[in-house]
Amino acid sequence: MTRNKKIWVAIVVVAAALAIGTVFAAMSPRTRVRYWTWRMHSGDLETRTRARVHLLEIGRPTIDPVYVEVVVGEITDRLTGRGARALVGVCQPQPDSVSEIYDLETTIAPRPHGSEEACRFELVVGRHTDDRAWRLLAGSTLAERRLVVLGPRGAVLEISVPKDDPLSESIIAGTESLLSAKK
Repeated sequence: MTRNKKIWVAIVVVAAALAIGTVFAAMSPRTRVRYWTWRMHSGDLETRTRARVHLLEIGRPTIDPVYVEVVVGEITDRLTGRGARALVGVCQPQPDSVSEIYDLETTIAPRPHGSEEACRFELVVGRHTDDRAWRLLAGSTLAERRLVVLGPRGAVLEISVPKDDPLSESIIAGTESLLSAKK
């Protein structure tokens, strides 16, 4: 083999190795989290929504560093131009019912009817099978603590916030900060 051929073979091998390395790096969860986190800051609503869904599909704990931002971003985009309040409660499953009963734990906006004591509230909540972000944020277990964001026409989003999850309180605080700023 001549010297020129050896150089060209070496160049092709190095280029192929770089291409294969780039493909493997792009498939790593950390790289995908960085990419979709960057896309989540887009000025386009559809791009932000798609980015958050991709991040939620990657799942926790991989997205824990940006999870609170994902949740608050989803709430922000769903509440644009709406009045809202949010409640934290433990869902009590109701067999054969379209509604869910919640035991109120705390409120992030005025309590229903201005009440300050613990109360129970009922929501008619669809299963939102076509809303990927809702499904991924709500979790699969009905009998659990949830943050329910309410708009003027009912539930806007349900988010699972278990007491044993270290990010739950940050999600509640981020939602409170968001709703306080919208007043």
